[in-house]
Amino acid sequence: MLTSLSSPVVGDIVQIKYAGKAAIEHSMIVTSRDAKGKIYVTYHTTNTKNKAGSDVVAKYPKATFFAHRI
Repeated sequence: MLTSLSSPVVGDIVQIKYAGKAAIEHSMIVTSRDAKGKIYVTYHTTNTKNKAGSDVVAKYPKATFFAHRI
């Protein structure tokens, strides 16, 4: 598991465990990273492509995020 959401690279998997839930419920793939190191994720739940990872974190501030290098 990676230690923070600033370290994933393209192809890594980011997962969310929502506050109050016992299990990981959502997975995304890192599909882009800009020159400043900001990651962008793509996921199928709402057919979202290249959404800023920081926007996902801001939307779920109490969630726990896990990043995995495959």
